[in-house]
Amino acid sequence: QPLLWKATRGVNVTETVYLAASYALPYSSVEPLPPPVEEALSCADVAYFELACSLAPKGGMGTYFKHCKTYPISDEYDAVAYRLTPQNVKNVQDAFRKLLSQAPPTCTEAAAELKADIDQLTSTDFRTTLQTLYIMALHTLDPESCQLTGESLAATGMEDKMRSMLGGKPIWGLRDVNMECALYQGNTVEQDRLLAHRLVQEFSSLDWLKNATAGQAAMKEVMQCGDLNQLAILKASMVQLPWLRTRALSETNGVLAKAINMALERNPGKALVAIIEVQHFLNISLDLAGQGVPAILAGNGFTVERVTGSLDCAPSDAVGSGAKELGECVSPVFEDQPESCNAFRNHFLGLLGNDTMYGRVKSKDACLECVNSTTTCTCDTVWQNTTAYEALCTGTTVDGVHGVVMDMDLTRNPGSHREGQSQAAKTVRALFQYCYATTCNIELQDEIALRQWYSRDESLTLGQVALHKPGELPRHWTSGGMGGIPNPFGGDSWSSWTWVLAAALVAMGIAVLFFCFRLPKRKSKRQKGGQLMGRKAPGGSGQYMRTPQYSGQADDKYEELKPLAGGASAPNTPQYSGQAD
Repeated sequence: QPLLWKATRGVNVTETVYLAASYALPYSSVEPLPPPVEEALSCADVAYFELACSLAPKGGMGTYFKHCKTYPISDEYDAVAYRLTPQNVKNVQDAFRKLLSQAPPTCTEAAAELKADIDQLTSTDFRTTLQTLYIMALHTLDPESCQLTGESLAATGMEDKMRSMLGGKPIWGLRDVNMECALYQGNTVEQDRLLAHRLVQEFSSLDWLKNATAGQAAMKEVMQCGDLNQLAILKASMVQLPWLRTRALSETNGVLAKAINMALERNPGKALVAIIEVQHFLNISLDLAGQGVPAILAGNGFTVERVTGSLDCAPSDAVGSGAKELGECVSPVFEDQPESCNAFRNHFLGLLGNDTMYGRVKSKDACLECVNSTTTCTCDTVWQNTTAYEALCTGTTVDGVHGVVMDMDLTRNPGSHREGQSQAAKTVRALFQYCYATTCNIELQDEIALRQWYSRDESLTLGQVALHKPGELPRHWTSGGMGGIPNPFGGDSWSSWTWVLAAALVAMGIAVLFFCFRLPKRKSKRQKGGQLMGRKAPGGSGQYMRTPQYSGQADDKYEELKPLAGGASAPNTPQYSGQAD
């Protein structure tokens, strides 16, 4: 029976969404798709997957998820070797090696990649999270999904095949990439110690290893036969998989159902197809919070039925740009800039034409010392001859909205407790300069720019972006929010005035005591939320063929900041403003 449902709502104008199941399996293991599923892909006008773009090497995500799989460098316990005792690290290594000895023959590449990481666990410079290694180990036991990992990509995944079958239809995402990020990163030190204890027990048991391999291999039959009852049985025996845990399913099911509602609002009169992983069709408890996505939609006014035969629908000839084509693979889902922001951007770029610098001169000579520094540093980009550009920006009005010039500061390794050319905290002020409409959401713009940086720079494991008017401090320096001027005692950041007062008090103390006064050692804390790891924000509204979100970044912009990760000489100063073409 096809793993396909049809959900409709409305009397006069009917909303239609087809719900199709996928799983991390090679397409060759499930081909061909049932005819009704192929019909749904053909008849839909717009497609939504859980993530907007594929996780394949050229899927559009770039290197975004690399930073998710490492501990934040602002955390003083940013390596497994810091979090576990030497003996526990050895126990964990032995357990992983026991698992590797039982890896299926189809998983040799995944096993080799995991082994290389396990061998580095004793090093404090190895910062991959234990949760990431645990997930890698589970994939290494899966004779099917392990073929979808590694650089060689031995097989085309089921989801990627379904994407290709949609032709030129726009494809978007239902959940934010930060939800996927949290799957790899998020454990406290105590949680990691508990995880270490559990995986030593699990991976040291031959019976557990064999059952895990058999259970994951059985997912192939579930997808071929469409048997949700068998899936429910497997779920009970495969609780080790983070994505099958009841709490995770309940949260994600609710997110997906809400996102489908929002997708229909964005695409009035369009038929949608939502491709989500098969576990989200399971009802895991009797209450609404524990229902699968079809049941949640039914509880929200949809008529939902499982498809058993032909859909008898007309094929759609819809074409359009989706997240990948518009460069929005890692952008926050269902959160857009106001139309006035995008309209101003398009008009202003038209005024600039090919002369994006508009007479400005940009120099980063002052950053030479910071580039080669092994300790925390800040340097300033110098902009000259900006008067004409500023006048054009602030004097341009589109539908009553005018522009404002903004500088963009970028920080690599904010709050780092480490030293070294590639590990110390380094900030470049005013690296880019843009003109935005006064109606643009600057916090959203910060977030988009940071995510793009993560997706383009594989050496970046923690970054921070701040837009502000020239000559003004970034908002997070004055608001006491995360990423402001660090509080030397830990906790919330200090405002600039707090630092001035503190400096005065320290000076008084020194004069009175005549001693060498030392501030307590700063206690590094693991940063959560905010600009360092992304934000969750309420969704917005938009149209089917929406305007690309203004990133303000050209494809090669972040190359300018890469020298801050090493000891290279400063790059040549490019003569462009950072406006996207």
